[in-house]
Order: sequence, then structure tokens, then C-alpha cells
Amino acid sequence: LADKLYFLCELSWEMLSTDQMALSYRSFPERIRQFFGDAVRSDTELDHWHYDMMGQTMLSRNEHGEYSPAHRSFLEFFVAYKLVAELGCLASDFVAIAQDQSGLDPTQAAKPYVWSDYFTYYYHTHRASLQTFFQEPLTQLEQTLGHLPLSKALVDLMVPMLGLSEGPSEDLGGEVSVERKLFNTLSVARESPQVCSSYLVGNLMTLLLKLSSLSLQSKDFSNSVIRGADFTDASLRDTDFSGAQFENCLFPQGWSGDLSVAFSPNGELLAIVDSTGEISVRDVTKGEQIWHLNGHTDWIRALAFDVDSQLKKPRRVSNR
Repeated sequence: LADKLYFLCELSWEMLSTDQMALSYRSFPERIRQFFGDAVRSDTELDHWHYDMMGQTMLSRNEHGEYSPAHRSFLEFFVAYKLVAELGCLASDFVAIAQDQSGLDPTQAAKPYVWSDYFTYYYHTHRASLQTFFQEPLTQLEQTLGHLPLSKALVDLMVPMLGLSEGPSEDLGGEVSVERKLFNTLSVARESPQVCSSYLVGNLMTLLLKLSSLSLQSKDFSNSVIRGADFTDASLRDTDFSGAQFENCLFPQGWSGDLSVAFSPNGELLAIVDSTGEISVRDVTKGEQIWHLNGHTDWIRALAFDVDSQLKKPRRVSNR
């Protein structure tokens, strides 16, 4: 069962991340060797694995020999499972599915693995069984969880899979709450230069806000690069976004059509420009508009505050 789970998780991730919803039956041997490596040593074993994996009821075959998911939600479920496991936050009842694997030594005490190591080294001898998954390195999370903004369907599937983080990580030991684990990962990720071009920071924020709309309150995210976060239901009282850059983020419905936002250096004001060219300034704690400016005839794609965060009478700038 664990082998089939891993196969479907990796195949679903490939399909969803590349938006390729069909796979030819000719590609199955290549994928099996790619996912399981030394586990498939002979042509006989490959044929057995080939037909076993093609026979999964989650995949349906058309007259051209192409396999596709019986429903898109199957793909989303297996991708959600993979992403939560890579975060090291998979709840124990979901971990149990991956423990049903042959080839492990039952006499050894169970231990934690990262998602990729547990399956990649499946046929090494004297392997302890799986206790739980712990977090993959940031470089791996950047390529998977940070690849694209999380869809609502994926978030809704991931949240029930989240559980206590058990086992080692780079910065935490023992058992910690999933909120603390995610926030700790977020704190490390936002300081890492290599993740600035990914959606990792934004997606971690989305997950935290799905657990609690208050999870980002009074936190410091100054000078962060935030891509793809969903702030629709967030409470951001006393949250420091000064100097932060936002891209492809979702804000409350009343702010739809916004092209750019900027937080003041003191974190108290939020400037917004929408598709009509109107600039408005809001009080962050109350969400109320305190100032606005009309008159621009073209789109405005960037805003910035003066260093003292003061409202000043705008100067007319020549178009020459």
C-alpha cells in the first residue's frame, strides 16, 4: 500500500505541477524506475510493478492508452498528502498509511524519515520502520510547496492532514504544535534569499491563516517578499509589513481590483491603488479609509511611503 501511495503522490504532483492531466502507458516503466530505482532490478519485476501500478482505480485509461485521474480531486488529495508529509506535519492517522510497506526490519525501533529518503532508499537492508515524517530541507520545499500558489482545493485538503510535528528538525526537537512548526518554517524561509522567487513564504502564510485568522497578528514580516498569500480572512492587527513586497496575493473582497499595495514604515498605514487609478490610504488596525486621491489617467503599478509615514499634499509632477 505504501508503494502505491508514493507512486500516486509523485505521479499526481507531476501532473498537477505541469498541468499535464494524461500519461501514456508507455511512460509507466520510466516513471517506476524513476520513483523506485533499485527496487526494480529485472524486466520481470518491472512488468509486475508496471501492471500493478496501472491497475489503480484512481487512474482511468482511454482508447489511446493514456491514463488520467478518474477525477481531479484524486490528484489534489495525493498532492496534499505529499506536501504535508514534506513539511513534517502529517497527522498520525495519515502517517499510518505510509507505514504499510514491506522490506523493512520489524526488529528495529521505528524512526522518523523525510519523505524522499523513506521511499528512495526503500530496498536498503536493515531499515527501521517509519515512525513519522519530518521536514524536508528548504531547497526541496521551495521546489514543491513553493512551486505555485496553493489552490483553495489543496488548502482544504491539507488542513485536516496537519498534526503534531514529531521528530527532529534543524531547529526544533521533540513534539511541537503544527502552528509553531509552520511559523518556525515561515520565519526561516523569509530570511532565506533563495526562496524569494518562490511561493513558499506566501503558501505557509495561507496555511497558518487557514488554521487561525489571528496567526499573523503582531508578527514582524518587514522587508519580506510575499507571493501568492491569501489574506482574505486575515486579522493583521499590529503586524509589521513595512518594506514588504506583495505579488499575486489575495486581499479582502472590498479591495478587489487592487494593482499595488504598500505598508508605511511604521506599519500603521496601508496604501492601495486599484484599477481605476484611485489611491487610498487605510488605517491598518481599523481597516478604515482615511485619505484618497483621484485623477490619474493611467494604471499605477507601484506605491511607496515617505520615510516619516506622514500624509503630505501631493506635488504635481510634469509628464515631460
